[in-house]
Amino acid sequence: MIIGFGKMGQRYYSILRKLNFNIISIIENNEDKILKAIKKFKIKKNIIFKKINKRHLSLKYDLVIISTTTDKKFYFFNQIASNKVNQIFFEKPLVKSLNECKKIEAISKKYKIRIAVNHQLRHTKQISIIKNIVKKIKNQKLIGINVNAGNIGIAMNGVHAIEIFNHLADNNIIKINAILENKKIFNPRGKKFVDVSGNVLCRNKSNQTLSITTSSNQKHGYSMIFNFTSGYIFLNLLNGHLYGNFRKRKYEKFQSGYYGLPSINFTKKIKLSDIETSTKINLTNFLNNTKDYTNLQNAIAAVKALIGIYKSNDSNGMEINLKNLKSNQNFKWA
Repeated sequence: MIIGFGKMGQRYYSILRKLNFNIISIIENNEDKILKAIKKFKIKKNIIFKKINKRHLSLKYDLVIISTTTDKKFYFFNQIASNKVNQIFFEKPLVKSLNECKKIEAISKKYKIRIAVNHQLRHTKQISIIKNIVKKIKNQKLIGINVNAGNIGIAMNGVHAIEIFNHLADNNIIKINAILENKKIFNPRGKKFVDVSGNVLCRNKSNQTLSITTSSNQKHGYSMIFNFTSGYIFLNLLNGHLYGNFRKRKYEKFQSGYYGLPSINFTKKIKLSDIETSTKINLTNFLNNTKDYTNLQNAIAAVKALIGIYKSNDSNGMEINLKNLKSNQNFKWA
């Protein structure tokens, strides 16, 4: 079953067909999307429904995909979750509140439902290339990640940076400071959804840092700098330009204060993974029950960090400790 048949729902349909799944139901109430789906994929009308009905609840499902906007995800999860559902795969972010995170944890445990969320950046070619470069250089610990971008939205795209940082550091964010812009930004998914730009600093218990700088006044750009013990890798996430600069190995013994010692440089133009390819890897790993997929706890950690960003901003940039995080707010993320 696929719940929600917008752009991501259509990508999931394409992926599942390639994986030889028998798709028995599509839930979508937007008539325009239904007509486009029938025409584009030649889907039979008898498997498309505007809402979940009693028959759906009587069937067993190996997999349910929830690819609606975030305001409806828990609603549909709560409807379909039962001991007849083995696995549920969410589009990111998981849900819109801390309370919904807790409820999904409890319900999935009750019915023994496996859950994954599509934070697919960790499965892209660009991240794989960076991992391989650092592995060859040897003895490199991640110090931090810097994100510099235009109007990408903290929730819409900043959450990718949060999840990849937690993944590469193998250590979740626990402390956050943030100052966000007051300006509401355009959201392509509708006026009811709210996202923001601004400046964010995150830290984990090993004092590795993630900084995010975005601006509603900046009309172009999306890049990341991955900082390591002896150098850094710059990646342009729009055109695949990659540049690296690392201290030469024979100078490794010198302390960090000697920041300008002889170094090696390299430049690559890499082909960036498309969303469908990296999503397919994440979903396939989940279905095969390997360790390398974004699980429920990974996704909850990302949602908590998003909430921490808003709470810090509401407290004039004061540090928020996620271990003590409390929030009853429902966010208007798409």
